[in-house]
Amino acid sequence: MKAVIYVYGLGGNPEESQRYVTLFPDCDVMGLEYPIDVPWESGREIYEKVSKLKGKYESIILIANSIGAFLSMYSGIDSLVEKAFFISPIVDMEALILGMMAMDSVTEDELKSKGRIITPSGNDLSWDYLSFVRDNPVKWDAETYVLYGSLDNMTSRSSIERFTREKGAGLTVLYGGEHWFHTDRQMEFLDSWLKGEKPVKKSFLEEDLGKLHSFLIELNSRDEKHINWNWARFEWMYGHPEFDNTLIDRICIWYMGNRPVGAVIYDMYPGEAFCGALDGYEYIYQDMLWYTCSELKDENGIGIAFPDTDIIAMDEALKAGFCADENGETVLEIDLAGLDKAGLPDGYSFTDVDMYGEDTRELQWMFWQGFDHGDDTGEFERDYSRMMKRNIYKRPHFDPRFSIGVRDRDGILKSYCCVWYDRSTDYAYVEPVCTVPSERGKGLARAAVVKALERVHEAGAKKAYVISDLPFYINMGFDKYMHYTFFRRKN
Repeated sequence: MKAVIYVYGLGGNPEESQRYVTLFPDCDVMGLEYPIDVPWESGREIYEKVSKLKGKYESIILIANSIGAFLSMYSGIDSLVEKAFFISPIVDMEALILGMMAMDSVTEDELKSKGRIITPSGNDLSWDYLSFVRDNPVKWDAETYVLYGSLDNMTSRSSIERFTREKGAGLTVLYGGEHWFHTDRQMEFLDSWLKGEKPVKKSFLEEDLGKLHSFLIELNSRDEKHINWNWARFEWMYGHPEFDNTLIDRICIWYMGNRPVGAVIYDMYPGEAFCGALDGYEYIYQDMLWYTCSELKDENGIGIAFPDTDIIAMDEALKAGFCADENGETVLEIDLAGLDKAGLPDGYSFTDVDMYGEDTRELQWMFWQGFDHGDDTGEFERDYSRMMKRNIYKRPHFDPRFSIGVRDRDGILKSYCCVWYDRSTDYAYVEPVCTVPSERGKGLARAAVVKALERVHEAGAKKAYVISDLPFYINMGFDKYMHYTFFRRKN
């Protein structure tokens, strides 16, 4: 049998554990009696009691509230528990103490000199306590889930975000919730959270790429209003040499159990982002928008492109302080059954391109010219050398068979089109397409796009999308599918 141990917060008691009996009917549920004292004393007693219980039960689940969570982390019981549920945890005690000192105009020198000060507001300040938390950072490695109220006056949202990101913990936010969960609404939400009925946010890890891929496909499986952020756009960006991969843990996924139901992704660099939620989970937009404003902004703020048809998302953005601006992006669509033919001029031929093999350097040089960086080979070589030293992520769902190049009679790559297709969908995605400047106007890119689209059509795709409003695509038969308006919030 499993045990559920409840560690109460300040002013609480072990009897509060009885609330959780019905939520864990197959477990022994008990409240842990301990002194709420300095962490080196409280932690020792918590550890001793949990250690004794460990030998009696198959596994232990921890529920800890407020300072009870803080003291549990300092007790070192993370190796003894199967998982932990923290309710309004104190995760930055140093910041909390410094805030109390500032409120009562107590300086560090004064506290250090006196050792202990009980302020007129009732705060009991201790230099030994402050020194301990500074010298002993929290070490916690158990599977952990955090419930946080947006109006918590003891722990800042930024502190909670940092803690959950660093510890790999799941985070669920109750908007309007306080540090002390006590109203009927708050307690009902808490119960649902413990039963796994509320989405949990987790930072993205490399091994989550498959989950994010599946989410983006499911997100566009019905009305495709988020097709501007489909799986292929993300994977193209994820493997791009300019993608800022030092911040991938700022990408976040919201889960219901093991199923991703929402995600926030920055676009190459912080400053612009995507957020989307599956049908039925639109209520997490409030949380997603707060997160983008806090964690994905740059020095100018944050921008998000919403489909003009997504009234719910745009309304939440306006409530969160975003304003629509004049910028936007357009997605074009083409029916592959009606694709026009396009051939190459004499002297040119189609070629398959090995993006990650022997064609890598040649393709990058073609990109360099095709995206108008010039023809200075020395500058390119410096950039290419820098790019190859970076940890460039590969694209596990990319199929190179839909990547078409065009070579001249000397075998030099002059044009390129990449089309992405997942056989679980009925659509393809075009990105990137380019031709070196000296070869433009000859129909090379058009022929490459048509050839690539013919291949994906044969493989099962019925339509294709591209993010563009260029006449090049419209003249090929692409039509406007969706327009997206940027909403921005300044710092």
